[in-house]
Amino acid sequence: MYRKVEPVAARAAEFELPNGCKLAEDNRWVMMAQLIPWSFLCFFVSIFPLYSF
Repeated sequence: MYRKVEPVAARAAEFELPNGCKLAEDNRWVMMAQLIPWSFLCFFVSIFPLYSF
């Protein structure tokens, strides 16, 4: 079953990779991630069951 976890919004400047590097704010994937409505997607996922056998 899907359990909703409150999102922890981490900006690219605050996110740290395991090797100590940081993400660049002008990275195209970082910019795309900022455009996605994550709260809507969490709601959408909760509508459908994880397994539909």
